[in-house]
Amino acid sequence: MNGYEIVNSNQLYTHLFDILKSDMLDKLISSRLKYPNTNFVSTLIDRNTLQPIKICCDKGSVNPLYHSEMVSLLSTDLKNNRDMIFLSSHKPCSMCLSALIWYGIKDVYYYFTYSDTKDEFGISKDMNIVKSVFGVNDIIKNNELCNFYCIKKDIPLSERESFEKEYIQ
Repeated sequence: MNGYEIVNSNQLYTHLFDILKSDMLDKLISSRLKYPNTNFVSTLIDRNTLQPIKICCDKGSVNPLYHSEMVSLLSTDLKNNRDMIFLSSHKPCSMCLSALIWYGIKDVYYYFTYSDTKDEFGISKDMNIVKSVFGVNDIIKNNELCNFYCIKKDIPLSERESFEKEYIQ
């Protein structure tokens, strides 16, 4: 499937979910063999072909700045940033959101929300930083710098449950 075959957001979300539950989940599972505490996976996606450029996982056990988003950005040649969209397993934290914006990425898609990250993975730092440092409960979804889309809402419940069970284990 390529960008020209997508006619609505539901088709795009379904395509991105397919990438997440296959290629990205495979990468996460293999990464957990070396880094057992790996929970996050992301990729830049070519806007025209809708194919992943390079799938990367977090390496927080090596360096706390090595979030999957940072690893993706730093390991990819980004000459045509506007031709990329970003897909992350989790809503990017404030550090990664800033990096994505600095890199010129305009559209960010994710699956797990901050609440999911807190409730399912026991990681509340993202929510705490947003509240404590910025004085808000969440990042604004769409603004002049970047657009944020949670793909989870358009995925059938049975598919979400199956994916989440495999992802969280």
